Amino acid sequence: MSGSISSRSDSWAVPSQLDLRLVPAAIGCWAVCLLAWWTPVSLTWMAVIAGGCMAASVMVLVVGRANHTTVHWGWWITILAMSVCAISVSISAAPHRSGPLVDAALDGVIVRAEVTTQEEVQVSDAGRGGAVGGPPRYSVSSHLHALESRLGTWTVSAPVVLRLLPDDSDIAPGSRITVRARVSMADYTAQSAAVLRALSPVQVDHQPSILARAVHTVRVGLRESVEGTPPDAGALVLGLTIGDESTQPDGLPEAMRISGLAHLTAVSGGNVAIVLGVVIIIGRLLAVGITWQTAIGALVLGAYVLVVGPDPSVLRAAGMGTVTVIALIVGGPRRGLSALCATIVVLVILSPTLAVSLGFSLSVAATAGLLVVAPFLRRGIRQGLIWIRLPDRVREALADAIALTMAAQITTAPILASLGRGLSLVSVPANVLAAPVVAPITVLGVFAAATAPLLPPLAAVLAHIAAPFAAWIAWLARTFSSLSVATLSWPGGLIGALSAIVTLLSITAVVVIGRARRWPLRTLAAALIAVSAVIWLKPPDRAGWPPAGWIAVVCDVGQGDAMVIATGEHRALVVDAGPDPALVDSCLADLGVRHVDALVLTHFHADHVGGVRGVGSGRSVDRILVSPLAEPQEQAEQVQAWAREAGIVVEPVWAGESGRLGIADQTVSWQILWPERIIAVESMPNNASVVLDVTVSGVRLLLLGDVEPAAQVALRAARESTSFDVVKVAHHGSIYQDPRLAAWSAGRIAIISVGTDNRYGHPAPETIAAWQSVAARIMRTDEHGDVAIVTDDGTLGVVTRR
Repeated sequence: MSGSISSRSDSWAVPSQLDLRLVPAAIGCWAVCLLAWWTPVSLTWMAVIAGGCMAASVMVLVVGRANHTTVHWGWWITILAMSVCAISVSISAAPHRSGPLVDAALDGVIVRAEVTTQEEVQVSDAGRGGAVGGPPRYSVSSHLHALESRLGTWTVSAPVVLRLLPDDSDIAPGSRITVRARVSMADYTAQSAAVLRALSPVQVDHQPSILARAVHTVRVGLRESVEGTPPDAGALVLGLTIGDESTQPDGLPEAMRISGLAHLTAVSGGNVAIVLGVVIIIGRLLAVGITWQTAIGALVLGAYVLVVGPDPSVLRAAGMGTVTVIALIVGGPRRGLSALCATIVVLVILSPTLAVSLGFSLSVAATAGLLVVAPFLRRGIRQGLIWIRLPDRVREALADAIALTMAAQITTAPILASLGRGLSLVSVPANVLAAPVVAPITVLGVFAAATAPLLPPLAAVLAHIAAPFAAWIAWLARTFSSLSVATLSWPGGLIGALSAIVTLLSITAVVVIGRARRWPLRTLAAALIAVSAVIWLKPPDRAGWPPAGWIAVVCDVGQGDAMVIATGEHRALVVDAGPDPALVDSCLADLGVRHVDALVLTHFHADHVGGVRGVGSGRSVDRILVSPLAEPQEQAEQVQAWAREAGIVVEPVWAGESGRLGIADQTVSWQILWPERIIAVESMPNNASVVLDVTVSGVRLLLLGDVEPAAQVALRAARESTSFDVVKVAHHGSIYQDPRLAAWSAGRIAIISVGTDNRYGHPAPETIAAWQSVAARIMRTDEHGDVAIVTDDGTLGVVTRR
């Protein structure tokens, strides 16, 4: 990516005219795929769109020839490409929309499945993001071939995520296995159609192919070659070379993200461009013809993609890296833009899931920045560096590095702003300082990987030579991320993206107007930037809130639910997001929460998920745990869209799953008590609510979501009578309650999250009476505002905002 490629000055001259003929084709293909993934458009309509586009392309040719006129090939290619994209995305989306796999996922059915693993098993801590424990999870991307349940047997072709038992964590990539598993909805992205949770050890039916075993040997060999290097350095050598992020030490991923260096922790287009660049340089030194250079480059690229893993993100990196090399060789930005557009069309046809990939969007934006914006910046930066006494070649190389880095940061800023994690103020200097060592790490790492199977000692030497360069990047990341000014607070979502665009345009206006010496307009533009900064950066007025010793707060979000449980300083577990982003954002801001270890969405009704963008506004969110029943569909898709934009993994959960969150002395343990199954009576989404048993600072909380009597009875029947300190009453205190639940829970404090004068009559008098009968202290957000649970030397108390 940015800063990893430098070039001769004539290759990146400011283009007199850009070739925009393939831009409509790229935009059209991307739009068709987004339409299929992001909207409830049926596959039948997608087929109609495909047929219409195909017919239109034929008609354009026929009419053109009949009238003896020249048909503009750009428009013909656009229509034809859109039709092919529509066909491709229809085929790709089919397993996600309907069929036996979707039916099994909705019902949580236990099946016998035949799958082929497609990558190495990924190990992640269930309590990541500051966790201090929790059982690790083992998952692997796989391809489903067949499905068998009590209802029948089907042949299915679909991508799935397989969650394995610990004993199966060493399953090799490419293994054909049979597994007994429970099916649930996937993480609401296009990358997988469902999640299979293994209930017993897998049965290996076929070992991986020779090619798959060879690739696995290369990856394992490189891991062994970095043994003995500093942890940060070894992890980055693996990350830059083969995209292996499994060995990254605590704190390094977050430091890389804050410093704007996260793109280096996995293979990107820049790494691909470096590999191809080395092939070209060696070919020219050996006087090899362009035909042989191209053939050898294609073989090397293919081998590299296989070793890294031929998943959509790697194909994207290969495409963007190839575009950059083409631009360097054949004439810079003008032809490079055409190559970029052609690559977009080909990639979304081959892998339609890329259209909804955050990484793909960032890669396209960054590459476009290198091709279009960098030449203009480079000229100005070179003029600005004239006063520095440096050799001309050094000055040009420095101007190239700064221009490429700034261009990529500028074009990706709106996308990054929409994630709600703030904007890095240190990314440009960090990337400029890291740029010189990216190529050495990549080249040495690739040679180490190539020699590891045959000459392990040589591979170890190469990897250890690369380690100091990687250690420099790690030092930059940790140093820059520790600065108090490293991140600029910025709103998320569409508002954040538009704000970033307006700010960039304002800065552009300042520069352009300043050159024309139109001072009044320049002053106005500067004032606009200053006002925007004051609006977005003003710290919240906490007005003496929160109270000392708070461990949990039920936010007053009107008729809805949102609860915050402290997991450390400025960190929290958030359960539900309420109906309004502004209300939950205000509650979290007043509590000083900057990092969300996990967001639990008990079910998909709007009064629980409508505010999800407020949770992520200016905060990082590690995980999203959700009900396995993705209904209502509209709200589930809204959560899907936000999670996709934010790049957050969404995980449906079932009873029995557990984990720990927190740091230092603020440890929070959680366990899922419900759902054990989907109950098809009363309100299915309500009865599929996630019910949590949470313990924080010795206080035990029962969070009931919106479960209704059928689920409450099943929950109570499955567990003996227990004792909770605090209960978040189900369904805003509605009349639909199991009359024995209050006594079963033995809750000392019952909190009802409910809106003032709501039209549902919540809370019901019968529900109030049930909790009064067990001598529980009843708190209501409509009467008390935010309700905080506090502890002081083991004493439990309640403090309210009002």
